[in-house]
Amino acid sequence: MARVPIACVVALSGLLFLQGCAPRPVEQAAPELPTPPVPPPPPPRRPASPTIHTTWTFRAGGDDCVAEAAAAGALLQIAVQRDAPIRVNLTLQSVPLRSQASVPLRFNGAAGSWRVVGRATGPHALAASLGSDEAALSHILVLLSGGLLEVGEAGTPLAILDISPSDRDGQAWFDCARSKVL
Repeated sequence: MARVPIACVVALSGLLFLQGCAPRPVEQAAPELPTPPVPPPPPPRRPASPTIHTTWTFRAGGDDCVAEAAAAGALLQIAVQRDAPIRVNLTLQSVPLRSQASVPLRFNGAAGSWRVVGRATGPHALAASLGSDEAALSHILVLLSGGLLEVGEAGTPLAILDISPSDRDGQAWFDCARSKVL
C-alpha cells in the first residue's frame, strides 16, 4: 500500500477548509418578467336561435298561387305566377337585417334539402328567387314535405323555421303552382 506523505494530506485538508470558508458567490436575482396582458373577455355568445313552428295556408286562383307557412312574428310566403320566377319571401319580426345584405337559406327535410341565397328587402324581410323550372318546383315540393329552414350562416343561424308537412290542400296548391310554371 502506498503511503501519502503527510504534507500532501495537510495541503489537501487546507484547501478543503478554505473552500468551505470562502464566501459563496452572490446569486443575482433573475430580472422580473413583465406580467402578460390579461386577454380580453370572450365576445358575448348570441343566444341560440329559437325554432319557430309554422303552419300552412294556401291560396290558388287566377294569376297566382300563394302558399304561406306562418307563426307569430314570422311569415314564409311562396308566390308562383305564370312567366315569372318562383319567389320566396320571408318576414321575421325578431331578426334585424341590413339593407341588401345576402342571407343564406338552407332547407333540410325528410324529402331532401336545398340552399339558396336571399337578399334583405327591409329591416325584417328578405326575398329569394328559385327560378321558374322543374328544379324550382322540386324545391317547393321538398319544402311542402316539411323540415327545418335555417336562416343565416351555417352554425350561427339567425332563425330556424320548423316547416310542418302540408296536407291535401298543399297538394292541390302544388298542382296550381306546377300549372303556372310548366
